[in-house]
This record gives sequence, C-alpha cells and structure tokens, in this order.
Amino acid sequence: MDTKHGVRSGIHTISDMSDSKESAGGTQPAAPQMLNQSSGEGSDNMASGKPTLPSGLKLPPPLKTDGNLATNWKCFKRTWDNYVIVARLERFDEKFKTAMFLSVIGEDVLEIFDGMDFTPETDKQVLNKVVGKFEDFCIGETKKTYERFIFNRRDQEENENIHQYETVLQKLALTCNFCSCLHDSLIRDWLVLGIRSESIQKKLLQEKKLNLSLVTDIGRSGETTDMCLKELKNKTPISRTDDEVNAVTPKRMENERPRRDRGII
Repeated sequence: MDTKHGVRSGIHTISDMSDSKESAGGTQPAAPQMLNQSSGEGSDNMASGKPTLPSGLKLPPPLKTDGNLATNWKCFKRTWDNYVIVARLERFDEKFKTAMFLSVIGEDVLEIFDGMDFTPETDKQVLNKVVGKFEDFCIGETKKTYERFIFNRRDQEENENIHQYETVLQKLALTCNFCSCLHDSLIRDWLVLGIRSESIQKKLLQEKKLNLSLVTDIGRSGETTDMCLKELKNKTPISRTDDEVNAVTPKRMENERPRRDRGII
C-alpha cells in the first residue's frame, strides 16, 4: 500500500467508523461536543441554542430550619451565591433561576414560600425578589436590630486575646445583615472601641489609615509587648541576707586595694 493511499485510508477510517455507528442504530455526538458539554464550556453553542448546567456539579444543601434560623440562612445564602457563580446561572432566564432556587432550598421551606405575599404576583418568578423575601423572613428587621444591639455591646473579655475577640465579632456580624461595603469597617471600629488595653487603643487611634488587618496586627504586637512588660515588672529581684552582705563586702574591699598596699612588689 502506497503512502498516499495509506493516509487517505487513515482519514476514511474515522469517517467510516462514524458512518458505521449511525447505521448501527443512531447518531452519536462527536467527542469534542461531549467534552464541552461535560465541562459546561461551549454548551451555549449546542444545536438547541439553550444553555445547560455543568455536568457533575453538586447542588447546595437545603436550608436548615432548626436552630438559629438567621445563622442558617447566612450559611445557605453564601453556599447558594457560590453555586450561582460556578453554574453560571446568569445565562438562564428568571423563571428557571427561581425554580432552581426553590428546588434547592428544601421542601419544608416551600411552605414558607407559599405563605409569602408578592405584589405583583409575577415577582414570584424573579429570583432577587424571592431571595429578598426569605432574607426578611429569616432575619427580619426586629431580629436584625436585636443582633446589632448584641454586636455593639460586645467588648473584649478578660483573658481574651485580639484574635479571639475578632472571631467573636465576625460570628456576631453574620446575623446583623451588615452590607458588604461596611462589614469590615464596622468590625474594625468595634475592635478599637471594645479592646481592654488602653495603650493598644491609643496606638490604634493614632493611625491615620486604619483597616481591619492593621488593627489585628497592631493588637497582637501590643499584646505581646504588654505581656513582656508585665513579666518584667513582676520579676522579683534577688535579695541577700545581712550575713551574706557582710561576708561579701570585706572580700570585695580587699580585692579593690592597690597591689602595693598589700605588700606585693
């Protein structure tokens, strides 16, 4: 078999395999299309012209209704927001996105959704409107005010370092529904106001451009310095008895006498 015939034979082999599959009982998509569909990339270019969800993407867990509902909602909302990005849900229409959200949130919570009032009625199929209704239900204005009251009362406790204090404030802020643009600045402000050490607080107030990261850095450094100073102050000096002092003094005076006074030439 010559080279040219061999190359052409190789090309026709792929085509003949595809034809044989069609004749065997159906058309199968080409390998590149299957890869694109499974990865989620290029799915908009499918023959149907409709977007598809990435294959194998795990759905978020449903909203937990037991325990602290406000905290549970915050955890669910954060997971859902990440899912929206990964699944690229912005490609879909509002009706599909809302149906996906209600499918994920759980059957128990759907009873709450059925009792919600939407004006106009078409808002039931708008994702942002539905999410906003659940936000109000799970957190609520009254609940939000109380949670912020607890946040604003929380000062640093005794034997609590700056890192532990910041962690507590971060957890309390989860149920306060602070907007993203103010979240870090509010935690920063209350770290400065609620810290126990006046010396560290003074250093923080002297900073012109103070952010949350700088507060924690200065706070940790200040706590280490205060701890060292406290240990130095509490260190007990070595005391000697009168007999020890009397025994050492003549010997020291003897050593300090000039050599010639002791008859040494």
